[in-house]
Amino acid sequence: MAATITITRNVNWKKFQEALSSAAYARESRRVMRSAIGQAAHYIQREMRQRISPGRRYEKNATLTLAIKGGKTAPLVDTARGIWQAIAVDIQDWNRAFVGVKFTSGAYNLAKTLHDGVAIKVTAKMRAMFYYLYLRSQGRQVSLTGRAAELWERYQGPWSPIGDTTDAIRIPPRPFAREPMEDPAIARAVRGMWQQAMTFVFKRLMGTA
Repeated sequence: MAATITITRNVNWKKFQEALSSAAYARESRRVMRSAIGQAAHYIQREMRQRISPGRRYEKNATLTLAIKGGKTAPLVDTARGIWQAIAVDIQDWNRAFVGVKFTSGAYNLAKTLHDGVAIKVTAKMRAMFYYLYLRSQGRQVSLTGRAAELWERYQGPWSPIGDTTDAIRIPPRPFAREPMEDPAIARAVRGMWQQAMTFVFKRLMGTA
């Protein structure tokens, strides 16, 4: 004997119809998902910052970098406007958020340079600047101007001239953004936040939340 399924239109039928309404679903999902996107974005921001916190595995700052930064700070962390401080969250819409570094320095993207690494070609002007800094740190009465004066104000040496065989100053890659975005555990956590948000949407529409 075939089983019989009976559907009764009780007091919850109207709520069920409302829950299936595309307009109601769109309205409620946008409101809830905007909050979920913000939660996920701030979670990823914390993960990015943890990648560059002191004690992480990224290559340590070179002596020259420490001198330029004016202190023994960790990679990507500065006393003024380091990348750690600059990682920001911008909720752009109910389904879209930006997490990362927006500021640039002049004609180049500073964050991308530090993230991906780069080889900076040594120019004759750079060699001269470091040579004059070296002479000044040896007690010679050398007049420093521009960038050389700025570096000397931060750090009085000892400075060393750039070696004749050194053709580039290399900044190692420190992929603080790519790593968390490619981490399966972080992807699962974010997916869980969205799933919880969508479940909450249906509960709200059904009047059970």
